[in-house]
Amino acid sequence: MIDVKCISGDPEYIESELASLISDGYEVMDMTTNLYPSTSGYRKETTIYLKKTI
Repeated sequence: MIDVKCISGDPEYIESELASLISDGYEVMDMTTNLYPSTSGYRKETTIYLKKTI
C-alpha cells in the first residue's frame, strides 16, 4: 500500500514540513516551484508530492 501526500506553500513552510515528512519515511515524487508577481516583488510557491510505502 502507498500513502501519497501533497504539501504546498512558501519555501520556509515547505522546508520544515519536508524535513519532517522525510524523517517519517516519505520520498519525493515530484516538486514544482512557481513565481507569482505581487506588489512587493515576486512570490514563490512550492508544491511537493511525496509517497511512503506502508
